[in-house]
Amino acid sequence: MTVTDFAVGALSALALNPQSRMPLEGHANIIAWYQRLEAVPSWAMTAPARLMEAAE
Repeated sequence: MTVTDFAVGALSALALNPQSRMPLEGHANIIAWYQRLEAVPSWAMTAPARLMEAAE
């Protein structure tokens, strides 16, 4: 885990939201990386309850 994971992860949370319409379906490695990030307890504790809250 690096500071880059957290920096890029914050933006990725929005990009991976279905409402964002970002074309990530063909990028399985990005999706798998973000799922691993979501499994980190410190990430999960600070993540917004709803992803769209992060955009507000």
